[in-house]
Amino acid sequence: MEIVSYHSEEIFKVTIKYKSPLRKGYMFTYLTREELNNVLKRINMTEQQIDPMQEAKKSKSFEMYSFVSQAKICFAEYVYDRRKELNISQQELAKRAETAQRIISKIESACYNPSLDLMERIKYCLK
Repeated sequence: MEIVSYHSEEIFKVTIKYKSPLRKGYMFTYLTREELNNVLKRINMTEQQIDPMQEAKKSKSFEMYSFVSQAKICFAEYVYDRRKELNISQQELAKRAETAQRIISKIESACYNPSLDLMERIKYCLK
């Protein structure tokens, strides 16, 4: 985490480097001195005191997002495995399903929310 003073002594621009199984990158936000101190206190706590999954499960939308993520992963695995079984490229599948290769790539990475129509077209092409 990089902290850069911004505008005044009371407002800080905070840049956070993140890495997940699917993506990595940077995000930033602006925090007051009090908010920044609270964040730093949380970071300084030991990992035993903060369980990220327990914190995430406290959110009311956790179950819904978890279900959606699992569905995207299942579809991604199905598309990838079936495409490999049929020995066709992403480009060929995209052409058959009337979409772009980059969309097939994103679907196989579980980084895309395809419409039901697109899912049906892909499923039909993989029969």
